[in-house]
Amino acid sequence: MVDDFCSILCNVLNLVCHLISHLYMQVYLEVPNGKELAVALQSKGIPYVIY
Repeated sequence: MVDDFCSILCNVLNLVCHLISHLYMQVYLEVPNGKELAVALQSKGIPYVIY
């Protein structure tokens, strides 16, 4: 279930990044086991992920 959530969130954030790529992108997570999701988001190009 976490993998499905990560996949959906990464796809949405990837789309957002393409639409507003000229803006600074930072994500703040308040989820259990946020490190796994943070690593996935960083691998998709989100430079700053706080978990």
